[in-house]
Amino acid sequence: MTTTNSNSIFSHTTNQISVFNGEHYDYWNSQLEIIFITQDLWEVVEEGYAERQSQKDASCAEDKEKSYKENVMKNATTLRLVQQGMSKVIYPRIFSVKKAKDAWEILKTEF
Repeated sequence: MTTTNSNSIFSHTTNQISVFNGEHYDYWNSQLEIIFITQDLWEVVEEGYAERQSQKDASCAEDKEKSYKENVMKNATTLRLVQQGMSKVIYPRIFSVKKAKDAWEILKTEF
């Protein structure tokens, strides 16, 4: 559900993620950055996450697999929030992106 106010520069969804429509990028960026920080996701935006590597040592393979899965989940959560914050006009620019860091970089360079 989206609500709008004629005095507002953004429309807000029920979970309060601002929808970026191509204007006021710095304002939108700062709001999402705070959301990411409060959900311990900012590192995914800044650094991305490591791809899976082959496991030679079986004793630490389980720990590495668990860590990898956690990183994949954090990336997906972060990317979902970025996607939710896109208007239908802006979203196609990041449609095929699979990493939150890459989506964030595209938006940062274009706006």
